[in-house]
Amino acid sequence: MKNNIEYYRHSVVSDQHPKFKMLRNKYGWEGEGKFWALNNRIAQAENCCLNITKKYNKASIATDLGFKIEEFDEYILFLIIDCELVNETEEGLTTDTIQENFLNVSEKRMRNKIGYQNRQKSGSSADLSSGDPDESIIQPDDLEIQPDELTQSKVKESKVKESKVNKKAQNEIVSSVLNDLNTRLNLKKGFSCKTTNNSSKILARLNEGYKLEDFILVNQKKCKQWIDDPEMAQYLRPETLYSNKFEGYLNQIEVKTVKQVNPKYQTADERRRENNKKVFEQSIQEIDNVYGTGGNASSKGVVGTEAQGNSGFFSQLRRELPEGNDSRTEPDLDRKSESS
Repeated sequence: MKNNIEYYRHSVVSDQHPKFKMLRNKYGWEGEGKFWALNNRIAQAENCCLNITKKYNKASIATDLGFKIEEFDEYILFLIIDCELVNETEEGLTTDTIQENFLNVSEKRMRNKIGYQNRQKSGSSADLSSGDPDESIIQPDDLEIQPDELTQSKVKESKVKESKVNKKAQNEIVSSVLNDLNTRLNLKKGFSCKTTNNSSKILARLNEGYKLEDFILVNQKKCKQWIDDPEMAQYLRPETLYSNKFEGYLNQIEVKTVKQVNPKYQTADERRRENNKKVFEQSIQEIDNVYGTGGNASSKGVVGTEAQGNSGFFSQLRRELPEGNDSRTEPDLDRKSESS
């Protein structure tokens, strides 16, 4: 038995519905036309659910509708979230219109199949040459149908209802995620769940199997890491946090910052400079002792005058003596001290 439909009916005043007006408000009449073209693809798909998980399938449909892949993703999410014209199930995309037609046709096909089988068993003279129960005459309404023979159609109806419930749950998660981010960033207006660019990223990650707690953890990690960084704070936004890098952000290891304790002397050059400084200070002290207090009385006047001049010279040297961390080149005083 066929598991799709070749035609379907829809209301002639459907374009007056607010959902379609919202669609035209963003995409114009061309956008509504593409919606019905999408319905045609759905009607021809297996069980009237269009599977676009394969990249080449998505690219094919996007090309037929005149979209680039990124534009097609945005268009579909707009139809699902904002317009509520498309339902997303485990099997793929579908619509209420297509599913209602499919369920009605499936029931008729089932009745035809049962009638065909009954005629074969009873040896009826009715024309059975076609051998196609889908195309045989519809039996009267009082034809007995076993409950299990309509299982497939009931399952489809159940899946459509389930998809509506899942969509509501997803919208609640989107709202919770963005509210958490807005609170952490202390934003008054904040990021809105009604903006397609915000919600589309979250829905894409939800379809990959991530949960609400995963989004909260990413919000916590990245806000802690970036909020005080002038360069990175600008990226605390949905389009960055919930992009295809989401898995990396989620599994990012938090490194505790440890205060570095610098050793007394970090490099060999610094140790050399410190040693030279000590030798230099010691040499100046020895010279000060000789010229300041040493010498005999007969030469006291001459030495005193010379000491006074040298004292100013050594004071200047002390002022110009570089600090331990200064990178300026210093004279190698080790050799001078040895020669003196």
